Amino acid sequence: MVYDAETAHDGSGGSVLTIKGEVVAVNTAIILEFGGSNLGIPAEHIRALLAAAQETQ
Repeated sequence: MVYDAETAHDGSGGSVLTIKGEVVAVNTAIILEFGGSNLGIPAEHIRALLAAAQETQ
């Protein structure tokens, strides 16, 4: 997911929230060369990975 919102350096792993406080992604990178564009992994993918990991335990 590419999003344009203020993100601090070293913010990887932080939640990306909607205005309602809903988690929509996990921050993974900042692209400074493109006006502060950011990359995040969509929350639905993270939830699926966590569910699969719990099934294997």
